[in-house]
Amino acid sequence: MRWLRWTCVLWMIVGCSMQQQPPRVEQQTIRLGASPEHVQWLREQMAVRYEAAQQAIVIDVVPTPFEPDEQPRKRAGQWSAWFDGPDRPDVAMVDMDAYRVLVERNALRPLDPLLQTERQDEWAPAVLAALRGASEDGQLYGLAPFFGASALFYRTDILQAAGVRMPEGSLVWDDVFAIAQDVQNRAKHGFAFSAWSKTDIISDAIAFGAPLGVRMVDPIAWRMTVDTDAWETVFRTLLDAYRSGTLATTIRTPSGRAARKNKITNWFISGDVPLVLSDHTFVHDLLRENEQRSKSNVPLLQWGIAPVPEHAQAPNVGGSVRIPDVFVLPARSQTLAWDVIQYVHGAQYARLRVSEQLWLPTNMSALRPLAGLDYDARAFATRLPSVRGDASELFVQYPQLVALERFGERHIARALRGEQTIRQALRLWAREGDALLASLKRPDSARDTDR
Repeated sequence: MRWLRWTCVLWMIVGCSMQQQPPRVEQQTIRLGASPEHVQWLREQMAVRYEAAQQAIVIDVVPTPFEPDEQPRKRAGQWSAWFDGPDRPDVAMVDMDAYRVLVERNALRPLDPLLQTERQDEWAPAVLAALRGASEDGQLYGLAPFFGASALFYRTDILQAAGVRMPEGSLVWDDVFAIAQDVQNRAKHGFAFSAWSKTDIISDAIAFGAPLGVRMVDPIAWRMTVDTDAWETVFRTLLDAYRSGTLATTIRTPSGRAARKNKITNWFISGDVPLVLSDHTFVHDLLRENEQRSKSNVPLLQWGIAPVPEHAQAPNVGGSVRIPDVFVLPARSQTLAWDVIQYVHGAQYARLRVSEQLWLPTNMSALRPLAGLDYDARAFATRLPSVRGDASELFVQYPQLVALERFGERHIARALRGEQTIRQALRLWAREGDALLASLKRPDSARDTDR
């Protein structure tokens, strides 16, 4: 009987232990679609981390069943067809050009209804504005965990030696040009739209005028839009700064020769131009430069960062935002996939990745200076981009359009020499550009507006 009693006790112990085991959780699978070149990276860098944090969900990273086309519109068509098919992904990572077209085709699920309980102020305003700006209704159809943006870099050592105030905080363009003029006693020029001497007057005018709504081509009307009062004001401002030596840039003569011959150098590091616009990768260049200087007992560069200057007529708009990848939900995707998008935009994931690459984290809590430096990292994230009227897709589809900038530079060079007025130069530029556009096949999006 003793063996029977011990057997009962044993069974009671086993039964209790079985009752104390937690219930088995069924794992769910989320299909994440991506271009073939991104699949391995997503599996190793993102999926593994997500599954460790969310043990009840498995991410199946699947490559696109097509080789992505080089043309943004055709590439978006491939994504759209996949999203409508039976093997569609639950969530996808697409490029920004494809995102714009997918939004246009209503192929994506709007995220605003899912954001009701989210704190959007945790994400860089510049990124949200760029993504919302891709849609006519201003809604959000995707989120991007990383981005690139510009800021104003300034040499504190040169400005201090010149007795000039620092361009700290939010400045308008008049302030920056005034500082640039005052510092010319310590540098060749005061300001440049690039840290490198390869900048040109047309690119500068496009960057300077974008917040004011100026654009070179109307992609819908399929015509040049440079013969305007706004363009005239932009070029008058820049040419005056160029003549005074305040602005460092390149203007080619009608024969194609550069009006000012410069080999490509880094104006900022050399000290020739103490105020420049550049993106976040330039911080790495400055770190490397100071590392080399420390080995050679050369004085280190001293510098700071401020937001891109703004126009008084367009407050808080300026600079550019570059987005490498956008996470989206196909229109018929499952709601569970939203959890993946939330994860890659969370503070924890941003801090894990921020030191691994050159892009900036969209999550503002992880947006910090590199290498323990003391500069305003948020300066890259505050200025809202100029996104309306973007014609970048046309220049990808029609490489011949690169000639439009050469046309403009040739006519502006003649205005600089006093051979014609700025407005005459713009009128001739528009006429020559319209002739080139007329020789090309109009895109479907432009022809559709004529019906």
